[in-house]
Amino acid sequence: MLEYAILPVTVGWTWLLFGELPDMPTVAGIVLIIAAGLMIVLRGSTAEDRGAPESETVLP
Repeated sequence: MLEYAILPVTVGWTWLLFGELPDMPTVAGIVLIIAAGLMIVLRGSTAEDRGAPESETVLP
């Protein structure tokens, strides 16, 4: 989760040091990355939580 904190920190430092704000494609990418991370965290269940076996693949 800490990896996602670097996005707003980087935007803040870029704005403070260089006076540049991100363009729309950058903002869209950041939003997509954060949304995907939130979906993973909020989903929160794993195969073990559902009682499924760890792997259903049968090896020869």
